[in-house]
Amino acid sequence: MAYYYTRAKAEGEDKDAVGRELSEIVLEIVRRAESIGLRVNSVTCDMGPENAALWRYLGISCTRYGTSYAIQHPVRPNDLLCFIADVPHLFKSLRKMLMANEVVYLPDDIVQEEGLPTNVVQACHFCNLLNAESKFELVAPRLNENSLVPKGRFTSMKVGTARSVLNRRTATGLQLLALHTQDPSYITAAWFVNHVNKWFELMTSRCHKVALSKRNAEQYEEALDHLRKTIRLFRNMKIGASGHWKPCQTGVIVATESILHLQDLLLNQRGFRFVLTSRFTQDFLENLFSSIRARQKVPNALTFKNILKVVTIAQYCRRCPGSSYDLDESDFLLDLPEYARKREAEKQAAAAEVSDTSLAITRAYTSDIQQLPIWERYVMYDLAGAVLASVKKLMKVCDTCFQACLHKGPQPHPYNTIIQLLL
Repeated sequence: MAYYYTRAKAEGEDKDAVGRELSEIVLEIVRRAESIGLRVNSVTCDMGPENAALWRYLGISCTRYGTSYAIQHPVRPNDLLCFIADVPHLFKSLRKMLMANEVVYLPDDIVQEEGLPTNVVQACHFCNLLNAESKFELVAPRLNENSLVPKGRFTSMKVGTARSVLNRRTATGLQLLALHTQDPSYITAAWFVNHVNKWFELMTSRCHKVALSKRNAEQYEEALDHLRKTIRLFRNMKIGASGHWKPCQTGVIVATESILHLQDLLLNQRGFRFVLTSRFTQDFLENLFSSIRARQKVPNALTFKNILKVVTIAQYCRRCPGSSYDLDESDFLLDLPEYARKREAEKQAAAAEVSDTSLAITRAYTSDIQQLPIWERYVMYDLAGAVLASVKKLMKVCDTCFQACLHKGPQPHPYNTIIQLLL
C-alpha cells in the first residue's frame, strides 16, 4: 500500500485548486504504476469534498441528461481510465438518503414496466414495519430502531447498518405488511429494497455464483439488465418533496457505468472468465483504517504514519470488532503461527465425523396451530423450514425421517407465504 499526504483547501482559494493538485497526484501514480508493468483501468474513491473536487476538475459528472464516467488514459490513449464511487459508501448513503428525505418518487416507465401499484417509497413504510415486528416477530429480524435512526456517527458509518434496512427480509416484511394492511404502497417500497439489494450484491460480488461471467449467458444478461435498469431508475427518480438531484444519484450511476465498461473490457477483450466486482471497492483500505483507528480514533498525519508502520510489521491488520466494512478475504501469511493453526483447525474440522443425532420434537397439532393469528402461522412455518434446513446441512439425518418432515401434496402449503415472497 502507498499513501500520499495532501493538504486541505485554504480559505479563499480557487475552488479548482484542490482538484487540480489531486489530479496531478493521481495521474502521476497511474503513470508510475504503468511504467513497472501494472495496468491501471480504474480509480476508486468515496465522494468526500476533496474527491468531488477531483471529479469536477477531470470532468467526471452525471445529470439527468448524461454521464461522464471516464477520462482518456494518461498512458494508453486508446483506452479509458474509469472512476468509481466506492459502492459500500454509496450503499450507506442510500439508507441515509431514504430516511433523511422521507420520500422517493420512482420514474413512471419503471412503475409501468414492473407493474407497481404506486410510484412512492416512503421512510414511514420502514417505521411501520418496525412497529409491526411485534406481531410478525422474525420476518425482518435485522431491522431495528438503531438502523433506521443510528445513534452516533460511527454506527451510521457501518455497512451493516445499511444492510439491516436494505435486504430481502425487509422487503419480505413490507410485502407481508401490504397483505395485512391492504395498502399496496408497501409493495413499491419492497420492490425498491429488493432492487437496491440486488444491485449491491452485483456490485460487490465475492464468489463465482454472483460474479459477472459469461459461463451462464442467461444469468449474465439478467445481471447486466439489472445494472442498466438501476441507471435508468436513479437517473429519473426524484428524491424528497423538491425532487432535487442528490450526490448519491451521481455516485450510483457513475459507479454502475464504470463497472459495465470494465466488465466488457475484462470479459470480452481481455478474456477473463469472471469478474468479482468487490475487487473494485475500498473494503481492504477501510479495514486497514479500522485497524489504525483501533489504536487512535482520530490520528494526525504523524501518528497515522507511525501506527501504519506498526500495523504493517506486526501484522496487526486484521478484522477489528465493530469494523465499518466487510472483511476483504485476505490471509495474513506473515503471521505464520496463527496461519498454521488456522489451517490445521480447518483440516481437523473437515476430517471430523459427525455423529448420528436424534432429536425429540414436540408435535404441534393442527388444532393448536389454528389458534395462532394467521401472520404467526406464516412466521412459524418459515422458522420450521429454517431449522429443518440447518439440521439437514449440519447433521447426519435419516433420509426417511427428513422426507417425512416435508410438505406433500398437489398444492403448496397454505402457510408458505413468507418463503414464496423470498423466492
